[in-house]
Amino acid sequence: MDVPSGVIFVGIVVAVLVATGGVGVVLALLAYQADRGVRVARAHAADIAAQGGFPVRPALVPLPAEPATELLLSHGQVQAPPSLGLNNSKFGMWIFLASEIMFFTALIATFATLKMRGGITDHGVLRNSLILVIINTSILLFSSLTVVLALDAVQNGKRQQFFQWLIATAVLGAAFIGLQGVEWTNLMREGVTATSSLFGTTFFVTTGFHGLHVIIGVIWLFSIIGRARLRGDFTQQNNLGYELFGLYWHFVDIVWIILFTVIYLF
Repeated sequence: MDVPSGVIFVGIVVAVLVATGGVGVVLALLAYQADRGVRVARAHAADIAAQGGFPVRPALVPLPAEPATELLLSHGQVQAPPSLGLNNSKFGMWIFLASEIMFFTALIATFATLKMRGGITDHGVLRNSLILVIINTSILLFSSLTVVLALDAVQNGKRQQFFQWLIATAVLGAAFIGLQGVEWTNLMREGVTATSSLFGTTFFVTTGFHGLHVIIGVIWLFSIIGRARLRGDFTQQNNLGYELFGLYWHFVDIVWIILFTVIYLF
């Protein structure tokens, strides 16, 4: 029995998503174990120092096997960084973004390969949406600027400007999703759907996953606005949570630039 090409593509996407998610989890666990080893070694060295020095180990007791412990105790000196030298939350975000890069790379590479080999074609239908998509791309790029301006405002203690730029970013993100919905509606009216052809499947899956990331970002942003207003979070001294959001949002913007080039201009 012949399996529809669209079903095959969706299966590949799901498999890639599961695989990249698994890689992300494994990398996060490895980072956690490494960071924990450094912290345990530091605490051990601090306990010994508090007891007045480094006692001689009894015979037959093996030396510590952890490289981090050996580093801390070498030459009888404690020279330990607090951890791996990077905030755990920020390091976790970079690990997450690394797994996302692998996922979107698989999607984009699949779309580009099929297009180069003539396996998919839009038959010119995307040309009718090009102006709309260019405007939408400009909106998303401008939202990256408002994210940076909001970070600059909160780091300089300008809370009112911080709220204003947050709201501007949320509006721009929502506008992007709205215009993408308009584009999708127009394509469906022309007979291009997720099941109409392999092009329709690849197009809606690829741009749909990106749109889902934008929606998640907008929801995250509304959460930040609520926390800042109701609980006073994100101050001049403590704004890491918003900085993490900024990393995510800039990643989403960069992915869209690549998608726009490959899908609409390539």
